[in-house]
Amino acid sequence: MVSRSLLLTFASVITIVHPSYAATTTKSIATSAEAVNSFPTLAVGKDSKALYYVNISIGIPSQEENVRVDIAQPYIWLPAKNSTCETSSCVVTSSFNNQTSNSSVLLQDGQIFSLDFIDSISLNGTFYKDDLTCSNLVQPLKLNESLKSPDGLYTTNTTDDSITLVALSFINAIDYQGLTIGSLGLASSTTSDLSGASLDFVDDSFSFLTYLSNSEVIDTPSYSLWLGGDTLPYTNMTSINSTTIDYCGNLVLGAVDQRYYEGRLVQFDMLPALLNNVTEAVTYGLPIIPMGPIYIENSSGTQLNLTTTNFLEPVLLDSRYTNARLPLNTVIQIATQLNAAYVEEFGSWIVECSLAEMNVNLNFNFQGLTIPVSLNDFLSRVINSTTGEPIKFSESSEDACALAVYPNTDIGFNILGGPFLKNIYLAIDNEGRSVAIAKAVKEDDTSAINSISSNSSDNETHISTSVKKTTSHSGNSTVTTSTKSETFGSIQSGTIPFATSYNITATSRLTLIRDVHDELSTYPIEFTAILTSNGLVSSMRSYFTTDRITSSTVKTSQSQFVSIPVRSGLNGTATTYTASAIANKIAVLNKNMNSNTNSNIFKNPLNLTFLTCFITLIVISWAF
Repeated sequence: MVSRSLLLTFASVITIVHPSYAATTTKSIATSAEAVNSFPTLAVGKDSKALYYVNISIGIPSQEENVRVDIAQPYIWLPAKNSTCETSSCVVTSSFNNQTSNSSVLLQDGQIFSLDFIDSISLNGTFYKDDLTCSNLVQPLKLNESLKSPDGLYTTNTTDDSITLVALSFINAIDYQGLTIGSLGLASSTTSDLSGASLDFVDDSFSFLTYLSNSEVIDTPSYSLWLGGDTLPYTNMTSINSTTIDYCGNLVLGAVDQRYYEGRLVQFDMLPALLNNVTEAVTYGLPIIPMGPIYIENSSGTQLNLTTTNFLEPVLLDSRYTNARLPLNTVIQIATQLNAAYVEEFGSWIVECSLAEMNVNLNFNFQGLTIPVSLNDFLSRVINSTTGEPIKFSESSEDACALAVYPNTDIGFNILGGPFLKNIYLAIDNEGRSVAIAKAVKEDDTSAINSISSNSSDNETHISTSVKKTTSHSGNSTVTTSTKSETFGSIQSGTIPFATSYNITATSRLTLIRDVHDELSTYPIEFTAILTSNGLVSSMRSYFTTDRITSSTVKTSQSQFVSIPVRSGLNGTATTYTASAIANKIAVLNKNMNSNTNSNIFKNPLNLTFLTCFITLIVISWAF
């Protein structure tokens, strides 16, 4: 059994006790609806690493922890008190000491397991059971006194705004890379390889959502996630310890809330992922959906296709990533349109931060649903690690911003992380293996979101008891629409309320397969850029093409570019360097594009004195 976990929110204390941790519980959905009169919702914050988290406490006496919302992994895990990371250069913000908890129970005789997840996160640790409490719940239950479920598996109490799960199983990590705080896993199936033992002991107590569903707190192992309260642009992060947000979203357990999105809620079957090329092990339990063409749009509404008309590839939605991983050719097109320069010292494409004021969007398409993401959400100021101040361009004195879009070549498949997730409303039906997304309502777009907490105190019941489905057929697609009259709708197995379901023939053949390869063999560019104390200095020449190609090899040509001088001040001295001119690349850039645009749609709006120099693409993962 593998975990399906998400974030909660109640204004009541809920204590859940499993008398038998290996056994599953047969429950009545109708009884569940009667027992729980509103849906638990957990407040979500954003930490200094730009990742989303919830507050929990573990053990007796309780130990306060922050755990990250993790939609692509199944388990709850916490750094151990004496973990490797704590004694090295990384800084752990919280850890769990099992020796100080009176309720902690060691599992599997303390055997150490190695876990390798599909998104390149790995850890070693031991398994424990202990009591876990989620506090700061947003949505209250309609209860005035303590209440036990019909089968006696959990009790609720309205004296505090929290929920407690008794003897929940989790991993105490003793060795891990790149991770500083624990994880609240929300995936629905085995999405990791465990070495050293059988998985027979991994039961429902390891799955946060399954545990709640078996206890009849929610109808099915499901959730929806709204991060629209995160309206802080990355470009506003001006120090090494970036701004944190105590509250920027809600995680609704077991239900969909229509107040959090606008337009259509579109549902997809989860696409399979090949976990192991040798064993050919496949999982269907990850939020992987079919991604169509990607467009860049300027302030006047002009769009340019950065892919192809028939582009369709699997993409993993992953809250552990603060960036997007896209096909190499698409990243080159984005960089070209933005006049970006790749700087090896940063491991990123760099632009002037003032580009955030140009109202540029990257538009992601999913079977007719377009999700616009402001370029602002993909920009992060480059900080001097010594002074904590922003790095500036030498010539213009503009702040330098890194573009949080990287080629997928190092990880082997497409990922859309936090910058995308904050712009959508996400609903997951783990039991029915489906994902629904819609355009998120932003907190500053409507007063309704701001009043959610205050309105929840009226104890209104928003449980739907009936679902109406309408099915239509068109060409190679089948469309199923579910409708309900209430603002809230309980997610049932196979049905996400309010959603329009698309089953496309072409997507049935899609499988996410890891294809890791060396960027240097597919992107042969010969030039460099140097970072000095005065800012960015570029040199050398770049000879490459931005022609549309179907193979993984990018052609090179010297005839397609014109070199121009770029002036850059170095220690007060004006020095001339050579860089590639964007102006004469446009005809090549737009060749074979399915757009009426015949030139760069931004017309060099910033008139960057350094223009674009492209250097050897060495991607440094900015995932954690």
